[in-house]
Amino acid sequence: MAPTTASAEHAFHAAVDDAVASFRGLLAKGVAPHDVVIAGDSAGGGLSVAAALRLRELALPLPRALVLFSPWVDLSPRSAASPPPGEVMLTLPWITQCARAYVAPPITPSARLTLYGISPACRRR
Repeated sequence: MAPTTASAEHAFHAAVDDAVASFRGLLAKGVAPHDVVIAGDSAGGGLSVAAALRLRELALPLPRALVLFSPWVDLSPRSAASPPPGEVMLTLPWITQCARAYVAPPITPSARLTLYGISPACRRR
């Protein structure tokens, strides 16, 4: 596990910067990009996507694949659906508060981003 910046003390981009630095560190040690898989669950899935987008933006080699389990990739308030009946933790106000705490407003809808080309697992259909 790579050292990370404490998220409570830093904005969203710090975690992405840490992930990109970790990937660059692997490359510097001679690990081939096709031998790397970036994985994440929930907010970690969103971080995995954001890291891959940053790698693409920087024209760096991309990992072999992304493994995403229920990734939280759209933090905009309009993307939040009503939680299912009986859900006690994931309320709309709590989800909105978490998103705002993680990303400084305004939150850019992920609909403006294309995921095409960040991983062989992400393909247009």
